[in-house]
Amino acid sequence: MVEWLGALALLLAAPNGPPELQRSCDAGRAADCLELGRRYQYGHGVPTDAARAATLYDKACTGNDAEACMMLGLLYSLGTGVAKDEARADTLYQKACDGGSATGCAVLAHNYTQGEGVAKDPARAVTLDQRACDLEPRQCSSVALRYKLGEGVPTNLERAAALFKRACDGGAADGCRFLANMHANGEGVAEDAAQALALYQKACDARDDGACDRLGQAYATGGGVARDPARAAALFQKGCEMGGIAPCDHLGRLYASGEGVARDPARAAALFKKSCDGGYPFACHDMESLAGERSVPAAATVPKFDGRGWRVDRRDEDPSTAFTSYVLPGQTSDNATENLSCRLMKDAQHQVPLQGFLDVYKKLTSQCPGTVWTVIQHDETTAVVEMYTMLCNGVEPQSTVARFSVADEGIYAVAYSASRKGAFPAARRKAWMDILSRVTGREACAPRP
Repeated sequence: MVEWLGALALLLAAPNGPPELQRSCDAGRAADCLELGRRYQYGHGVPTDAARAATLYDKACTGNDAEACMMLGLLYSLGTGVAKDEARADTLYQKACDGGSATGCAVLAHNYTQGEGVAKDPARAVTLDQRACDLEPRQCSSVALRYKLGEGVPTNLERAAALFKRACDGGAADGCRFLANMHANGEGVAEDAAQALALYQKACDARDDGACDRLGQAYATGGGVARDPARAAALFQKGCEMGGIAPCDHLGRLYASGEGVARDPARAAALFKKSCDGGYPFACHDMESLAGERSVPAAATVPKFDGRGWRVDRRDEDPSTAFTSYVLPGQTSDNATENLSCRLMKDAQHQVPLQGFLDVYKKLTSQCPGTVWTVIQHDETTAVVEMYTMLCNGVEPQSTVARFSVADEGIYAVAYSASRKGAFPAARRKAWMDILSRVTGREACAPRP
């Protein structure tokens, strides 16, 4: 009883207000300098003062508080309260990481990946992500993705799956979602639809809107589970309320059709608009269809491309991809000698940088013998490639120019292909490179009037 009362007295005497925190900080208690810095940064009980916060973080960091070093690094990275200085920020992130801050390690790994304040170094990024994972299991998703995609390390799907599981077990919702994807596809683990659904549910319960959307689509289509549109609607609603733009669109479709919910065109229109305004292109198309537009737009409503009257031949969408193909007047996909296509790989930008995605895409297309792949242009957000394929699975020789671009909703691939022997002449290649640079992925994948 005496010991309990003594502990209570110490607790009541602990500094908690700004004056007490300041006195404790001045006396050399780094943790209280950090706490007071946070209050000044976010305006909790004191006026917001980023410069004062930076001073307090600096004092705490000098006192070897790793989290304070990380917070000060963020201020230098943003130029908030101090002059922007990426190099200084990275020095602070390194000190934070060395001191045991998993977030400091993770942020510095990102900077080595992107070359922000430091030279790009994928191998160094892997080491830092692994340390973040070792310090805090919920941080393991980043290093897991590197093993999944072979970024800075050899591809190792089994290790990736084990690391995603560690992240998931540590409370990281995205780790559960990524592990669910691997079970759904049989990558690095046994293909197990039931386990994938259980993991999507766990991630959804932990407020991962993408997982709620994937699970909703499974119930909407009967993919691995008994079809249940009402259950799908509830999951889409949950994902939409979390801020996800795709689940808002998918919920709108149910209200438009009356599946799982009472038919409500006005509610559907509001959801389509919310999703469209948020940048989900297929919601824009759904909104127009609901308003009376044809689900397959006429040639005049699609991007002009080269002005020859291309029309939509096919549109498909599933939880991970969306696809639109175009043909010239009088042709179909069965007899077309030229075609245009747009494919959106949803959320791909969260799973792999563009270079890693291109490496995977190249491996897939190069499975056909005689495929020649040339990267014409490439930066962090866009790439233009040319492919020439000879006699692949009975298909006539074909040349393709494709433009890949990164957007919030995923990675777009817009491509022009023609049946021909040999690569495109230089003038034709340049003409289509110019055309594909003018038409955005969103316009090509979700044509609008």
